[in-house]
This record gives sequence, structure tokens and C-alpha cells, in this order.
Amino acid sequence: TGHGDLEVCSKPEVIETIKDVPCTAVAAGWAHSAALAQDGRLLLWGQPFELRNVLRLRRTAQTSGRALASFISGMNWLLSPNGAPGLRSVPAEFPLPSSSAPVKVSCGAGFTAVLMEDGSLLLFGLNTFGQCGNGEESPTEFQPVQALGALQDQGAMDVSLGFQHAAAITRSGDIVTWGKGERGQLGTGQTVNSSLPLRITLPTDGKRFATVSCGFNHTAALREDGQVFVWGKMLSTVEDQINMRPVVTHEDQLVPRHVSLPSAVKAVASSAYHTAILTEDHQLWAMGLQIGTRQSFPQPVPLEVEDAKDVVGLAGGPSSSATAVLYRDGSVRVLHFGVPPEQPHPEAGTWIGRWPDSGDGPQGTTTNSAVMVKKAKALSLGWQHSLLLVA
Repeated sequence: TGHGDLEVCSKPEVIETIKDVPCTAVAAGWAHSAALAQDGRLLLWGQPFELRNVLRLRRTAQTSGRALASFISGMNWLLSPNGAPGLRSVPAEFPLPSSSAPVKVSCGAGFTAVLMEDGSLLLFGLNTFGQCGNGEESPTEFQPVQALGALQDQGAMDVSLGFQHAAAITRSGDIVTWGKGERGQLGTGQTVNSSLPLRITLPTDGKRFATVSCGFNHTAALREDGQVFVWGKMLSTVEDQINMRPVVTHEDQLVPRHVSLPSAVKAVASSAYHTAILTEDHQLWAMGLQIGTRQSFPQPVPLEVEDAKDVVGLAGGPSSSATAVLYRDGSVRVLHFGVPPEQPHPEAGTWIGRWPDSGDGPQGTTTNSAVMVKKAKALSLGWQHSLLLVA
């Protein structure tokens, strides 16, 4: 959480050590978080180079207490190789080897990407599946490396990290992917990994892609004309020739597939197992795997959204099972796609909070905090933690 301890933070709280540092972007990953300071610094906290050890540390805290977990974390810090940070309980600067200014940051499972103003893309962290995009598969890249391949000449204008794969939009508006590919999340038509960014084939109709968003093992892309394409785990469908409608196959979608919707799309955000879509007619849709029911919906299903006409954006994260809905007034509502099995209507979305507290949110689990009185500028959801940037 960045508050200097291992305690659970059950409500939004200001990170005191950087409360006077103006920030322009935030990102939450599997077990670490990042922020871009207005002065060009990259701030990191949590465990930016870890995946499995995070689970071990969590089990230690649950079974043996947080004191022992804190001691182990401190030893990890002292024994980290090559000067790499272990657990950072508060934000600290992570130097970037570039004269260009950072404009966006994205966090995956133990790896981080920083998009620079000149279009270069720097990555560091776990690289077992080539997810750092430098043409190599190595245990860990402790220092930032530049993504090569299809990004080397053109540069990038957007980036999104999945759990162990990544996607970016080139300056010419094409989609490139790299990293782990076993569930078709790279969209290349194969299930192999790639340590270099590869340009994938999508229909453009003369249009550029504007947004790309990675989930745990799937990817979604939004074209500038409001058309959405998806690929990856359990997103494949076949056409029922009798009833003329898509049928769920529970198979992986190995190449990008167009998603038909009644209205143009204005925002898309992928989380761990699903993708949320906001259309121009103020309708929220979701597709993918429902939590609780474990049902797969490779085609979008509509969700009821309170004050839908005031929704201006969506946020998710490849390590989170939730989607955040951002409202015009700066408030945020967080939902899960699907509900626990003991609750009725599993096809409906379940709201689990809105800030500032409206007092009337479904399920009645709202949170009230002074920090949330200000307008939300950006939000990122990680594994059991979230980051909010306020005005």
C-alpha cells in the first residue's frame, strides 16, 4: 500500500511520504505499485521483482504473524542481487536511463513498463517468458531494457501489461504483443511465447487503434472508430448455423476477433478474467469469465449501472478481478463481474463500493474517506490493492 507497513488498509488513505509530490499517472500490479511524478521520476513500492515469493510472504503473515513476515521482507531487501530492491514499504525513486520524460507506466506480475515521451518503451522485472521485450528470456531484468522488435523503429503511443504478457500500440496505430502466449493472448494465431514485440494482424479499415488493455491471459483493443477486438483465454465462439448466433466453445481465441455491439465503444478496460466495455449509448457491458459462477461469456452481456449517463471512464488491471467505473463528478464505483454463488441473479454485476460514499450503493458496502472528496483523475486495480490519483 505504500504506507510503510504490512497492515491491511481497508479504506483509501493518502500515502504520506509522497502527498506533496504531484503525480501524473499511477499503476498497480501483482504485488507492487508505481507512480510517475510530475518532475519525471518513477516511484516504485511493494515487490516489483517478485511473483512466487509474494505468495509465500502472504502465507507467512497469515500463519506466523506480520512481525516474522516483516523480518523476512527486510532480509530479502538486504540480500537482493545486483542492487535490486526487495520489498519497498514506501515509494522510492527508481532511476530510468533516458533523457526523455516518462508519460505512462503499467505494472504486471513482477514486471513494469514505462512509456517515454520519445516513444521508446522501457521494461524491467521478471523475464522468464520474454515479457520485457528485449529479445531474451532471462529470470529477471533488474535494470530497464528497451523493447525491440516491431517497436524499435516506430516507437509506442500506448502500453498495457498483462500477468505475463504485454501489448502496445505503435505510433502508426498498429498493435504489437510479446511475452507469454500459451492461451492465445498474443493474438498471433499460435500458443508460443515471444521475447520480441510482434505486429499482429487486425482489420483496420483505414483506422488506427487508440487503446489496448491486457488481462491475465487475454487482450482487448479499441479502434479509433469505436470497434473492439479481443483475443486470448476462453474467448472463442463458433456460429450456430441453425439459430445464427455465437455459441460458447470454452476454447481460446488465438487471433483477434471483432466484438459486435449495438453502439460504438468509448472505453474498454481488461481485468484479470474479464473485459468491461462502455458504449456511446451509456451502456456498460462485460465479457469473459465470471467470478463466483465460473461461467464463461465470450460475448458481451449488459450490466446495470447506476447513473450510467455520468460514467466517463473505466479502469481495471490484469491482477484484479474487479472493474472501476469513473463518474463525471470524480466518484468511483467498483464492481465484480458475477456474484458469489449463494446470491441470486449471477448474470448481474455486483457493486462493492463507491467513493465518495453515496449511502445508497447496492450491497451496502461503501467506503467513506476524506481523501476521496477530491475528484479522481486515474485509478488502477492490482492484486488485493488499488491506487487512486486525485486532483
